[in-house]
Amino acid sequence: MFKRIPDGGGELHEAVAQSRAIGLCPKHVAGTRRYRERTFLLNNRAKLSLIDERPTLGRGEPANASSGGQMDKQQRGELQKLATIYVDAFREAAVQGRDDVARILRSPGWTLHELGAIEHTPELVQALADLSQRAAEYLGATKGNESAIRKIAEQCAFELKDESNPEVLTSGIDRLIDTILTRATTVIEGIYPNYLFHLAGADVSIGPVRATTTQRFDQELRERPEGELVRLVPGKRLTYTEFPEPGDAWTFTIHPVCWVVSIVGAPENADEEAKWLIDVAVSYLRLLVPERGPLFPKIGDVEPHPFFPHHEKAGIKLTCTAASFGKVSLPPTYSITPLIQRAIATDSFKANADAIFNARPKSLGEQIGRGLGWLARGRQAADRAERFLYFFTAIEAVLTRDDKTSPVVQTIARHAAVMLTDDNGGRAELASLLRKLYSNRSALIHGGDPSVIWTSANTLQQIAESIFFLLVRTPDLARKHESFCDELARATYGLPWSGRPQI
Repeated sequence: MFKRIPDGGGELHEAVAQSRAIGLCPKHVAGTRRYRERTFLLNNRAKLSLIDERPTLGRGEPANASSGGQMDKQQRGELQKLATIYVDAFREAAVQGRDDVARILRSPGWTLHELGAIEHTPELVQALADLSQRAAEYLGATKGNESAIRKIAEQCAFELKDESNPEVLTSGIDRLIDTILTRATTVIEGIYPNYLFHLAGADVSIGPVRATTTQRFDQELRERPEGELVRLVPGKRLTYTEFPEPGDAWTFTIHPVCWVVSIVGAPENADEEAKWLIDVAVSYLRLLVPERGPLFPKIGDVEPHPFFPHHEKAGIKLTCTAASFGKVSLPPTYSITPLIQRAIATDSFKANADAIFNARPKSLGEQIGRGLGWLARGRQAADRAERFLYFFTAIEAVLTRDDKTSPVVQTIARHAAVMLTDDNGGRAELASLLRKLYSNRSALIHGGDPSVIWTSANTLQQIAESIFFLLVRTPDLARKHESFCDELARATYGLPWSGRPQI
């Protein structure tokens, strides 16, 4: 908390506030008022975030923004009740004198703050848990973060702990809720190293995800207000090379190709959300590219993490006659050629990307987006059993629904067979293969048996990518997912799938 700064601490306060705004740890600036040139590797956390924590009401939001930051009257009313219970418990737990201080120092939990001290009573702990969990549920996974909500609630409660005016207390509760909502709709631009794309020309933009060169993005920053805060220099790893005087910009080195991801949500969730959006975008691009370079990730290849450098296999393996260790190979990458650039620029590519990243609730596009994310997780996993589970999760995202009358395995087997062939004999063979693979999945999930061979994992990847190869080319992704499942169910009676796109 930086409301009260000792004399001469103005520069320190400004530096700490600025460091927080771009995601740096304040401990690197605290304790010194002049900054000598130093180099830091940011704890292998390959991220740089430009954050605007002002309310976003009435402002344009990035493509992945949803209505999660909004609450209806009933939800807000419930949070106000829970916040009132919490503030009351907080006021009861406030330390009043020396005797209380001596007692709480021997108790299991307490908090010291510039505005006082609080004992962690059972009532206080439960009230805070109830408030943070319910607020996170209402805000959703992207915009709700329990840790951030708890910090906001605690700060507001400290400010109200000695207040006796009921009107001021009520206003303070409203302010607590408003602060939570504002935090949940923070506009964030995440910049991450891109080790997955080789750019031969222009940028690649897919929904809220953009791949660009660090040099190009730095030139853009110089023309924006954020350019006064950050300078980007191409380099091998994410470092910041200089602590400037307050008011000057930080200089960062970052991989020559970078991701720029637009997010609306809690800053504490930004890295996770950016990674998911990149995964969806990469899977979408992978299934639509008209040509594949020599390093294009093949079936069974372990795709590198999009933020971090590729690491070779490590370890020494001994047998009675030999010793071996690791291997050296070029990591798989996606080369963005001029032909791929032209494909990305087509109206159909953009329209379906929009239907996925700005999906209507319960639409086919929403489920495809979820499946694309799990496909990427499967490609990135080095463990066969993990890959197997991720690929099945992707398939289930698009081919199942809340139908209790039919077993999941039968639905998946029939719907996948209908999509991939019109030949009834071929459908029966494919459905039988999927049922066999699903039995391996059940043994893994319910029995903990990790005995998945590479042939099974690779076969499932091929089936999953074949399904999504058709889906990302399907028109009208905004229609209900339920109607898509009905369409597949009708075709299981020996009819052709009427929705098959023209390839």
